[in-house]
Amino acid sequence: MSGLPPLRQLNVNALVSLDLLLQERSVTRAAAKHGVSQSAMSQTLRRLREMFGDELLVRSGARLELTPLAERLRDPLHTHLDNLERLVSEAPSFDPARATREMSLALTDYTVTLLASELFDRVGREAPGVDLMVRGVGGGPAFEALRQGDLDLYVGVVPPRLSGIEAQHLWTDRFAVLVRRDHPLTKVRRRRVDAYAAARHLLVSFGNKRGRVDEVLAGLGKQRRVAATIGYFLAAPAIVASSDLVLTLPRRMAEQFSSDPRLVVLEPPIDAGTFSTGMAWLSKRSNDPATRWLRDVVASVAEACAPDL
Repeated sequence: MSGLPPLRQLNVNALVSLDLLLQERSVTRAAAKHGVSQSAMSQTLRRLREMFGDELLVRSGARLELTPLAERLRDPLHTHLDNLERLVSEAPSFDPARATREMSLALTDYTVTLLASELFDRVGREAPGVDLMVRGVGGGPAFEALRQGDLDLYVGVVPPRLSGIEAQHLWTDRFAVLVRRDHPLTKVRRRRVDAYAAARHLLVSFGNKRGRVDEVLAGLGKQRRVAATIGYFLAAPAIVASSDLVLTLPRRMAEQFSSDPRLVVLEPPIDAGTFSTGMAWLSKRSNDPATRWLRDVVASVAEACAPDL
């Protein structure tokens, strides 16, 4: 069998055709089973003969007989194709009601605040054997964790065109300002931008970076003073409530904090536009049933808890 063609010259369709020809010993019957015309199967047989350097099927009276090479190929080829078909047809499945596994998500405290309660409840009802591990990472570290296979899903701000990463929009939010109830900004009626820029600001940032607010102020020829920076939103209300610090934050989160009687939510004096929150996952896991189920649950929870503007 040293004269056999290299495997790279063969495709699955050619091997299926060869298997049918060797099993049926008839071009007509092989063509019918493969769903092609007799002439197409005849052309395939001609190409197979050229590739193998062997007649494979030879006329003997009214029927076709297998050559010695074809006889050697017949049973092993049929067995391997049967195994391949079973392998392909046995696609992985995921039954959330019966699954027992851990799934990991990266959520910022912003997305945790909006989604966690309903998300945990939904997963507990639909997949009681699935444990969720939530990691408080965002930005670059989250996307690297996705690429390394350490995360199933990230929910947060997703930059466009990330290599190896797929994304889906979840909701749009805009900005609001949070201050203590008797803060001087609550009494300003004129030149509000100047007063806002001159105030001492609290910045929530994962990487100590300025953002949209600073870009808009710079366009107006102004600059704010960031007097304090922290890495999470959930500590901010207590800080703002007992200081003159001004916090500019997503409106949905500001509304969560507004139940505190010490705090008041103001409209920002600048138009900082809106921003999008989405979820991201590793591209090669797009068709993984478990990951797809988790994405569907997160999308449904987001639609209920944070409907798009």
